[in-house]
Formats: sequence, C-alpha cells, structure tokens
Amino acid sequence: MVEIIIKEVFAIKQKFLNKMLSLPGEHCFFLITTWFCNFLPVAWPLLTLKQYRATFFTGALYLASACVLTILIEFFPHCLGQKILRFSLGSFFAFVCLLECFSLYTYQARIGTGIITAILETNSQEMHEFIHMYINSSIFYIIGGVGSILLLFYLVARTKYVRQFHFSPFIFTLFLSLGLGSSSILANAFSPYWNNGFCTPPLISLAYSCQQAFDNIRSYNDLKNKLNRSAIITENHSTIPNIVFILGEATSRHYLELYGYYLPNTPRLKKLAQEKQLAVFTDCISPHSTTVAVLRTLFTFNDYESKTPWYDSPNLFTILNKAGYKTYWLSNQESSGIWGNVAALY
Repeated sequence: MVEIIIKEVFAIKQKFLNKMLSLPGEHCFFLITTWFCNFLPVAWPLLTLKQYRATFFTGALYLASACVLTILIEFFPHCLGQKILRFSLGSFFAFVCLLECFSLYTYQARIGTGIITAILETNSQEMHEFIHMYINSSIFYIIGGVGSILLLFYLVARTKYVRQFHFSPFIFTLFLSLGLGSSSILANAFSPYWNNGFCTPPLISLAYSCQQAFDNIRSYNDLKNKLNRSAIITENHSTIPNIVFILGEATSRHYLELYGYYLPNTPRLKKLAQEKQLAVFTDCISPHSTTVAVLRTLFTFNDYESKTPWYDSPNLFTILNKAGYKTYWLSNQESSGIWGNVAALY
C-alpha cells in the first residue's frame, strides 16, 4: 500500500516537473512578448548610456521573471482563464511598451511623474495641439517596428520545434538561478542605475508615477486652499509699469566675479555695482540648498522666527496683485512634486 502511494506521488511529481519544463515551449510567444515589452523600454536608455553589461543582466533578470510568470499562470484553475489572463497581460505589456517607446523617442525619457501630471492637467485644446505636433509618421514607425518584432516572435513560437521544446531540469534550474540572481549583480555592481529606477519594469514605473502624480495634485490643491492671499495696501506710490524679477539657480557666489572670483564672468553686474546701481548682499544665508525649496520663504514674510507655517504669511505676489499688478510665473522647474507645487502656487 505504501509502495503504491509512493509511486503515485512520484508519478504526480514527475508529471508536474515535465509540465513545468515544457511550459516555456508551449507558451513561448507569451513568454517572449512579456520579456520583450518589459525589457525594451529599460534597455533603450541603458544602451544610450552605453551600459552594455547592465543591459545584459537586466535582460537576463527580465527573461527569468517572464518565465516565472508563465509558470505561475499555469496554476490558474481554468484553461480558458489562463488564456484570457495571458492575452490580457500580453496586450497590456505591449500597450505600455508602445507608450514608453513614444516617450523615449519624443522626450528622451521614460514616462514619469511629470508626464503623468501633464496628461491629467491637459485640456482638450492642448490635447489637440499635442496630437497635431507629435502624432506623425514617427509614431507609426514605432508601432510598425514593435508590431513586426512581435509578429516574428509569434511565427517562431508557432513552429513545431519550439512548441515541443523541453528544458532539462539542470538547465532550467541554472537558467532561473542565473536570471533571478542578476538582480543582486545589478543592485551591487550597477547600484546608480538600479537605485534610480533605470531597471524598474514599465508597469511598476507607470503605477508609481501615477500614484506620485495623484499625490502631487492633492498636495497642490491642499496648499492652494491654505495659501494666505490676504494683504492690505496702506499706500501705493509706484510709477514703475513693469517689474521683472529674475531668480537664478544652480549658482554659487564662490564662482561669481561680483563676489571676488578671479574670472571675469559677471562684467555687467560688476559695472552696475561700481556705478552704485546694484545692491550686492554679502551676509545672506539661504534656508535651503536647492532653489525651489527656498521659494517657500523667499516670496513670503515668513522667517525662522515665525510661529505659523509659511503659507499663512503674506506673499509678494498677493501684495503686487493688490497694488494693481498682474503677475506671471515663467519657470524651467518641474511643476509637480513636493517643491514644484510651491512654485506652481504663485
């Protein structure tokens, strides 16, 4: 009796193992589509930066992950459900891949929080202008290129040799171990790219960017409602029709001739200072090390002695508006994020 049970267990185990080893061949098209559509948007910027080894290890990791996903779908209870799941995932991966490729081709960057925020805040006129400007023959080249590669994968996957292909247990185990082990190599040997999201799968990157975009919009609306826009103008003798405030960034006084640097890189400012037409401050301390972070207190009357949050203090733009000026903000800073929201309020 015991011997029969052992034989049955062994037979079931062998059947399961054979099934697992044959899956990459049976569902080769789904496996390769999953790998290609997730790997291409990641490989594009890495190859642009000539990071060939990082690209190789990322490809190995994604291929092993696609194989694991193919195996996991097999545990879905119904055969029809498995087909629907494979079709849905494959279609979604391909769609996200096309979006990422379009972003890489157009903006030389993957889809991020800034792009998602811009999409969410775009009106119909801006959408029409965007389509008129960017939807041209290049987008059809991208769709045609990705579609042709996927068609080639499909034709190869339908061949008898591929469909009947079986891994040996040793090769299969080695393949998965090396592929999944690539994550450790990427995290250590290529940590700058791993930590900065270069190796993040498109689906995860898109989900994170959407979450960040929604959080930023909520944060912006919250700050907008809290911002103090009250100001009382007691006197207004201004005769200046236009005021231009230029805020520089990424500049240190240690490298400006105006502050004693040996190279003549600020001749006009130096001349104005010599003619007593320029007030040069030499004893100011910045509240932050980044430009946009400074904006919280730079344009308000809030300082380190204030007992209330910065947005409760009157700000320069509200005062200018009360004095009859129309104010406009032009910036090359990103309009989303914890600091970008501050600039967008003005």
